[in-house]
Amino acid sequence: MEQVKVSFDFLKNSVVDRDAEIVFEGELFRKYSAERTTVGRSVPTRIRMRIVDPELLFAMKFVSARRQDVRDMFMLAGGDLKWDLVSELVWAKCSRELMGKRSRSTSRDVQSKNFRDSLHGSFGRIPQERFELCQKDWWNF
Repeated sequence: MEQVKVSFDFLKNSVVDRDAEIVFEGELFRKYSAERTTVGRSVPTRIRMRIVDPELLFAMKFVSARRQDVRDMFMLAGGDLKWDLVSELVWAKCSRELMGKRSRSTSRDVQSKNFRDSLHGSFGRIPQERFELCQKDWWNF
């Protein structure tokens, strides 16, 4: 087998959002993750490793709510998420004030006329049906 270098994020004890100063403890990752196989983007190498569940990933991205996070959240919304769990995780970490602030900023981003085009860089061309599914599930959240 050829030696291939890959990069990945390594979790030691917790993840801290520097802006909101919210901590996602290692215990959350142990509880809401599973052994999965991932495939590299530039080098199609398969790696089996522990990967966070999409619900926790969505909650973490909601807390930081950077533009790339909003795009990721939008695409995650079209998956088979357990929305009750997403809400539970978000409410456990966010104050009412932060929830409102993040909801307004993410909604503004998704409603912008450039939003769909911004998805192409990270996700390629999104079929209309997929975009509409993500959009519907996004607004239901």
